Amino acid sequence: MLANAGDQHPPTVLIVEDEAAIRMAVQETLEDNGFRTVEAANAREALDTIEKMGRTIDLVFTDIRMPGEMDGVRLAQWVHEQMPRIPVIIASAYAQNADEAKAAGEEVFVKPYRMEDVVARIRAAIDRHKDLPAQ
Repeated sequence: MLANAGDQHPPTVLIVEDEAAIRMAVQETLEDNGFRTVEAANAREALDTIEKMGRTIDLVFTDIRMPGEMDGVRLAQWVHEQMPRIPVIIASAYAQNADEAKAAGEEVFVKPYRMEDVVARIRAAIDRHKDLPAQ
């Protein structure tokens, strides 16, 4: 069951990934599993999206390494400070980066990952945060 089954809309996941093929695969899988998705190719686009959509975003799923001045860990830290109701899951293909993200207290997915695991962890994270007060 989805976290927001009683709400007007399905849970919305912001996918932040600079590799279009990965972003599209995650998007397709999530939409096939009842989520609504929005996309960003880097942290700047993600921040713009979060600022526009605000509390309609239920979770941010971001890669750790992206072009631009902000990586996934810094994006997650910004989200936790500005929008603490929105959980963040960071994906990384590099063990050292995953350890850095875990040390910062972030939830991390190590690539390659199984899409059914991504769906399950996203649902669980949204469920854990759904009762927090809205900003």
